[in-house]
Amino acid sequence: MKIDIISTYPPAKCGVANYISKLVDRFDDLGLDTKLIDQRFWSKSSPKFLIKVIKKVRSDDPDIVHLQYEYMLYGKSIFSVQPLTLPLLLELQGYPTIVTMHLVFPKDSEDTTLLKRSARNLATRLLSKSSAVIVHNEESRKIMESDYRIKETEVISHGTEKAKEPYDVGERNKILFFGFLSNGKGVEYLIEAMNKVKRKFNVDLEVVGSPHPEDEQGESYLKYLKKKVRDLRLEDCISFTGFLEEPKLNEKIKKAKICVFPYTREGEGIHECGPLNKVAGYGKPVITTENILKSEKVALEVPPKDSDSLNDAICKLLSNKDLRKKLGFKSWEFATSWKSAAKKHKKLYKRVATKKK
Repeated sequence: MKIDIISTYPPAKCGVANYISKLVDRFDDLGLDTKLIDQRFWSKSSPKFLIKVIKKVRSDDPDIVHLQYEYMLYGKSIFSVQPLTLPLLLELQGYPTIVTMHLVFPKDSEDTTLLKRSARNLATRLLSKSSAVIVHNEESRKIMESDYRIKETEVISHGTEKAKEPYDVGERNKILFFGFLSNGKGVEYLIEAMNKVKRKFNVDLEVVGSPHPEDEQGESYLKYLKKKVRDLRLEDCISFTGFLEEPKLNEKIKKAKICVFPYTREGEGIHECGPLNKVAGYGKPVITTENILKSEKVALEVPPKDSDSLNDAICKLLSNKDLRKKLGFKSWEFATSWKSAAKKHKKLYKRVATKKK
């Protein structure tokens, strides 16, 4: 079976690029013939995007076209929406098209501009023309079906490099946050919590990541975070590493005692939360305000924008080794391997291809 995948891909530095590189590796193991239509064939915010992509698809003549989508992945404003016209255009030419939504916005999602809200709502409505839509968690599926009435929605969990067994943590109290730095990630509340935690524990926080290249406010947010650290005189226990390649990031995760993702939900939508799935693969205990594994009780959930609750949760885990091990083991059990995720994709590909014959 021949599959064309439209996506970013390394050396592009973004979560979707890393995601698809891992998935394609497992597709090869399953005998799928995949071809990438990545940034080598198109440019962001280009009016020629559709022409170039459709030309490449027609040249490849695949059985299935699979589009990876996230807002601003292919450009800003209206250019971020144009890739989602592909299901309509390609289906008319006989190419079944599947779309993976890496970020799902409820209709009532708050945002900073009317333009962004309109673009996102339009983008999601265009999905009705696709043969199937993939999301990464049950909450996203419910939004797609209730808010946008898209019934062909498949839940395939974000894959992860699953360790053979949960990693036991070292003696040092190391707390880790990683991901793109932007408004909505809530790192400022984690910094405020650290100001209280350090009064009880000798603890370090590492903030791994950099602003998203398409986020115009990202650099301002990073400066704001660093200023907050200076104002609270926390330079001795909070460090910013910037973006790290995966091998170095993996080492940071292995050495961490707790991983914290204090998302505030504002403008964030419901997404795959790749970082949470990644640490689950290593069996790390997690504190989060957007717990997509909520039903499995594998993370401590705190209210958004609440540094006091973050402080309480961090102190609770630092002082309770048994609870850390219990949460870490449960998250490790729940984590989905890349191999399992790839098999579920292959099953969907076969079903869609058969339906179109």
